[in-house]
Amino acid sequence: MNKKKIMALLVTSLLVTNLGTNMAMADINDKEYKSQYVQMYQSEPIAEKLISKSEIIATATSAQSGQEAEKVIDGSTTTLWHTPWDGLNISENPQSVTLNLGKVRNVTSIHITPRQSGNNGKIKDYKIYAGDVIIAEGTWKSDSDTKYIILNEPVATDSIRVEAISTIGDTNNKYASIAEIDIYEATEAPLKLVSSENLQINNGVGGDLTDRLENVLRIGEGTAIIRFQATNSGLQSLFSISNNNKANEHFHVYINSGQVGYELRKQSGNVSTGVVNKTLNKGINTIAFKAEKNSGYSIYLNGEKVLENTVATANFLESLDDANTLKLGTTDRSTGSNEYNFTGKIDFFEFYDQPLADRYLKEITGQTSTEELPLPEGAIKTDPIDVFTPGELGSNNFRIPSLFTTKEGTVIAGIDVRVGGGNDSPNNIDIGIKRSTDNGQTWDSGQIVLNYPDSASGIDSSLVQDEETGEIFMLVDAFPQGGGAFQAKRGSGFSDIEVNGETVRAMNLTHTDGSKYYAIPGEIGSEFGLVVDSEGNSTNYKVDAENNLYKDDVKIGNTFAASCELKAYLTSYLALISSKDEGVTWSKPKLISGQFKKEWMSFLGTGPGRGYQIKNGEKAGRLIFPVYSLNRNQKQSSAVIYSDDHGITWKLGESVNDNRIVNGVTIQGETFTGASGEEMTEAQVVEMPNGELKMFMRNPSKANPAVATSKDGGETWENIIEYENDLREPYCQLSVINYEGEIDGKPALIFANPNSSSRAEGTVQIGLINNIGTEENPVWDFEWKYKQLVKPGYYAYSCLSQLDNGNIGLFYEGTANQEMSFIQMNIDYLKADLLADAPTAEIKSITSLDIIESYNPGDVVNLKVTFDQTVSLIGERSLTFIINGKEISGEVSRISGNEYKVTVILPEDIEEGSHKIAVKDNSRLEIINTIGKVMDLSNNIETESVIIVEEEALEEEIKFSLNSVESVKSGKSLDIKLALSDISETEDIFAIDANLNYDATKFELGEESIKAINSEKTYVSYREIEPGNIRVIISSLGSPIVSGEEIININLKAKELLGLSEIKIEGSCADGDGVYKNILGSSISINVEENIVIDTSKLEILISQGELLEEKEYTSESWSKFIETFEMAKSVISKTDASQEEIDLATELLEEAIAGLKRSEQASIFTKHLEIAIEMAEDITEEDMINVVPAVKKEFSEALIEAKDILVQLEVGNDISQELVNSSFERLSKAIHMLEHKGNKTDLLNLVKEINELNARDFTKESWNVLQDVLNSNEVQSVINDENALEADIENVYNSLYDAFSKLEAVSEAVNKDMLNNLIVTVEGLVEDEYILSTWQNLQDVLEVAQKVSTNENASQEEVDGAYKNLLKGYLQLRLKPNKDKLEDLINKAEQLDSSKYTKASWKVVDDAIKAAKAVFENEEATKEQIKEAEKEVETAISNLKDKENSIIGNSSNNNVASNSSTNNSSVGNTNLPKTGGAPAVSVGLFGAIVAFFGGILTKKNKIN
Repeated sequence: MNKKKIMALLVTSLLVTNLGTNMAMADINDKEYKSQYVQMYQSEPIAEKLISKSEIIATATSAQSGQEAEKVIDGSTTTLWHTPWDGLNISENPQSVTLNLGKVRNVTSIHITPRQSGNNGKIKDYKIYAGDVIIAEGTWKSDSDTKYIILNEPVATDSIRVEAISTIGDTNNKYASIAEIDIYEATEAPLKLVSSENLQINNGVGGDLTDRLENVLRIGEGTAIIRFQATNSGLQSLFSISNNNKANEHFHVYINSGQVGYELRKQSGNVSTGVVNKTLNKGINTIAFKAEKNSGYSIYLNGEKVLENTVATANFLESLDDANTLKLGTTDRSTGSNEYNFTGKIDFFEFYDQPLADRYLKEITGQTSTEELPLPEGAIKTDPIDVFTPGELGSNNFRIPSLFTTKEGTVIAGIDVRVGGGNDSPNNIDIGIKRSTDNGQTWDSGQIVLNYPDSASGIDSSLVQDEETGEIFMLVDAFPQGGGAFQAKRGSGFSDIEVNGETVRAMNLTHTDGSKYYAIPGEIGSEFGLVVDSEGNSTNYKVDAENNLYKDDVKIGNTFAASCELKAYLTSYLALISSKDEGVTWSKPKLISGQFKKEWMSFLGTGPGRGYQIKNGEKAGRLIFPVYSLNRNQKQSSAVIYSDDHGITWKLGESVNDNRIVNGVTIQGETFTGASGEEMTEAQVVEMPNGELKMFMRNPSKANPAVATSKDGGETWENIIEYENDLREPYCQLSVINYEGEIDGKPALIFANPNSSSRAEGTVQIGLINNIGTEENPVWDFEWKYKQLVKPGYYAYSCLSQLDNGNIGLFYEGTANQEMSFIQMNIDYLKADLLADAPTAEIKSITSLDIIESYNPGDVVNLKVTFDQTVSLIGERSLTFIINGKEISGEVSRISGNEYKVTVILPEDIEEGSHKIAVKDNSRLEIINTIGKVMDLSNNIETESVIIVEEEALEEEIKFSLNSVESVKSGKSLDIKLALSDISETEDIFAIDANLNYDATKFELGEESIKAINSEKTYVSYREIEPGNIRVIISSLGSPIVSGEEIININLKAKELLGLSEIKIEGSCADGDGVYKNILGSSISINVEENIVIDTSKLEILISQGELLEEKEYTSESWSKFIETFEMAKSVISKTDASQEEIDLATELLEEAIAGLKRSEQASIFTKHLEIAIEMAEDITEEDMINVVPAVKKEFSEALIEAKDILVQLEVGNDISQELVNSSFERLSKAIHMLEHKGNKTDLLNLVKEINELNARDFTKESWNVLQDVLNSNEVQSVINDENALEADIENVYNSLYDAFSKLEAVSEAVNKDMLNNLIVTVEGLVEDEYILSTWQNLQDVLEVAQKVSTNENASQEEVDGAYKNLLKGYLQLRLKPNKDKLEDLINKAEQLDSSKYTKASWKVVDDAIKAAKAVFENEEATKEQIKEAEKEVETAISNLKDKENSIIGNSSNNNVASNSSTNNSSVGNTNLPKTGGAPAVSVGLFGAIVAFFGGILTKKNKIN
């Protein structure tokens, strides 16, 4: 390609850039949108509006009944479109929803909200169509967030189709679903109501814009944009509108240490609020707030839509009463407090009258988006790898990462495979793993290592390796079906039983008939364990390690399943699995919690993530897993389980709350109430250099991790718990590990958790371990010296592991429950101060905006200063250039995030030549980037940019040439051809920049607008600067523009204003070297004339008739005359300037020619009309005949038969007259016309039926008689009985009958619901857990009936009284649950007795009493009397125990269980008396109401009795 062609392409590119690529490439005729979006050098605000869903019709390829396509436009995200539940093959048969928009619209964005609960049918791969054209395609994340399709240009279309190519669900690609679709279209240009820039705010002072408040008062929607740098912390208002005479009448947008939010508040309370956790740049940020009337509020931050609040009643500032302030940097309130004063710099603030488009707001705020900072040399941080993604391992949801690096360097990642959805247990949850042998760069396909049946679950994995044996252990919470942390019942689920004279620990099982069985683990290495009955006798049952139950060696179920002949106790268990081959294969699970779980614990679970093996001290080699439990008060405590025999047996250490001192009071893990924030939950353990353990714990009371200390390997814990105030703990499982090696010469910890008040901003920190005590008595302290944000945005549970290469691996939840991700980083990265190492902004270039090659002295020069990144200029906003030794200053204005315009005037005495441009120092101006770095302007800045100055030279001018007609009718279009003339032979012109001007009162752009005459040779783009002023860019696509050759066509449409008008054009052109020169302008005059309307309707009808005629049916002579006249008439009507006289003459001649046609002998009978009528009649279907009256149906059928018979007779040569043909045609056409004589009496008959079922006594006599008179009238009865009654008659009768029906007046009687409503309120305030289930359920049944009666406006007094009586009975029949604590203690203590010490007979009495007591304890319907009786039986049986020497031991001090009973039931000093089944206290208060209602009845009954 030669040099000139290269320059031509460069020039074209430059011109297109100046117009804006979005506009230039748009293929739609939406000038309003384009004029908004594309300005000379930058994007301008665009407005868009939501297309009303009432104007949209939704259809789908398929749908489940009740979940049809219209659900995506019903305004609710709780409903959805869903394909049929029996399933489809989406991959082979993509499913879609099509939205018909009602008309062609210029669509700007599409917002698609997936289903908000469940996963079936969530779309993964998608295509979006406008009509049949794909406008977007890709892959969505399978979360519940709204998906945004933001179009680069508006798309003109009347329909949008969303197509699912692949989906997720219980079975992938089987279903498709969408909750809601919103479509936006371009609207009129927005108006900027308020703007301000370049402000420095100090403690809320410096941003008062109240003088411009009037512009924004009471607007119902709009958009505000602000670019700023905060130099202070805490809650700070960015901008506000308020009534400062009230404490709470304001709107403001604020920031607050990693949060962005808004508040629209009235004195009466919050109207709308929203807040989101987002890290702000240390430097400049851009926030946009958008209010959409009756839709809601949105916030955009640095290129991302971070918050969207749907508010159906949103009316923005219309909500505020008497607002009187508009301020930046503060919220003015009457109290003078909580004004949230801001300190910092504001680059600009803009307030618009409309909601601006998503695309623009993401673009303008995105100018301050910060990419990851460059890493210093030696620092490593990898891109995230999604280790688990929806669709893998048979699940779409994952949670709770665990991570461990083995001695051999294998990295194992464990995960909850949450098949049943993202929630915790109860749920169908399996445990999965993946392995990596290259430090996490790649991962295998994964495997399920624990899978209980149905919705039994394994959850919260934790990993550790015994470095001596190499065995890897994974500990998991295990729940039978229906179990979860807060559903688990108290107890271990295990018992000590005697089998063959030996006491063994066995798992409790309950038969469907209620009898007790016990599963005894098999010997090490055996597959099965025995099942014995309550006597210790062997049975024909056995179980395997996965809790599968066998009967006579046939598998019959699983003890954890939803139903099984023998079922496990519903509590929490801990399951241990292990691998001896680097995680390739795994053992069957072993339930180990029976070894150590306390009977008072309901839940005992893992602190998920990692276990630990102690390296130092006397406990070296001990394996540890952190755990936590729920006590008698359902409060949480952390502890550890440990093994000293390589994982064969395990023990539970004390909890951190055992003997802990809180506020001077010693508490115990079993009984503490949590009143003073004592709860400790999920935890991780690290080791100090001397073997001391530190347990870092999640806790609900403080925003920092709690740390407990153990000096005996986790067996006990110090009685004081510390908090690490330099770390954040937003109630989220943390991760902390020992670093293998030293950092800065010291042992160290690596810590990971959200560095936020919520689950966001994943941060890894390094803590150096310091001994602040002595060598003999060390006291360990942590210096959290280094901190690095590694995952902005959402970040929840995580797990760290040091990799074989020395780097740190981090496995984390980067989504709520979908993708689970892994990154690795080295210590150099964690230690790096990325901000300190990041560069300040630099000037990239200084170029001319004038698109000319050189300037003359004295010229105005528009320069564009381009920085290498987005910057804000704060302070003295001017730049001084040094050109040819002369200082030239100019004011600065923003073009885009990194481009600024400076206008200067060249001095008259500047020398000719090429001069470099330098920027003079300026200490009064700060140039700040997104990371807070300020550009150094203390010295002059030399650049490589140049400006060419030369004396003006005269040269021959090229001319524009315009060619068109002299006149045009109003309302009509005309074409103007543009050419260039007088191009010399030595000149090659490749580009034109022109301005076209015309009188906008007489012309506007036509439908054809401005187009290239030859689009293969020429590219043209244009922009309407204002009506009548259009900028046109023309560029050649290769060869030079030819002199005199027409280049483009300008299509204008004349308006109604008549008269002569001038159209002119002027501009400049560029040659192949990019050198510009002016073009001599040109103009033409066009006269707009009156457009007289010509009536051509009659001629059009005659031409249509003539086109139906056939030559063969007429004589050649008459046909020849006709066809000559017919062609003449067609040529006249096609003329654009035909007069009325010409039209009338052509009409007259054609009419005569048609009348003069003579039929040939062969075609003497004309049947064409009859043939057409028969054809139309045969197209009428049975469906068309529905509701047609029988008489019309009969006539239509007979007329059709007659017409077809006439044609048959003609074909066989029978004598048929033209009159008979015409008569048959008239009969058949009349019958067709009468098919609209329909009569559907369904609604009328239904109304009559409803009236006949009424009871006259329920209505006033007068209104009832009127209804009966109308019903029995001749008019109504005749229509009812006439099968040929027409629709109009039926409708008249229906209306008169319905009118009388609607005017029925019910016999009124005041209905009093006060007592019923008061009783409903009382019952609704009761707490279910306090009452026996059967009595509670009975109450709920009658309550539901009572609530319906209460809300029924037509309920009679009799219904109200009956509902009240039944509800009161249900209320009085309630029975409180009796207290079972004493019974539970008796059972537990009895089970601890050694049966081998007593006679068989006396022990059998105890055993029977325990069985009976357990049945009572587990019976939720047990009465107080039954519980007391069970307690008595156990106490008596124990007191009568006889040892084998036949002595009664019941009164010995060691075994007298009953001796504590007085303490349990004593009321001394106990203000919380147990509830015993008596009447609730509130019933006393109701006594008066009860008597009031029943008093009269009781009195009467007493008298009768």
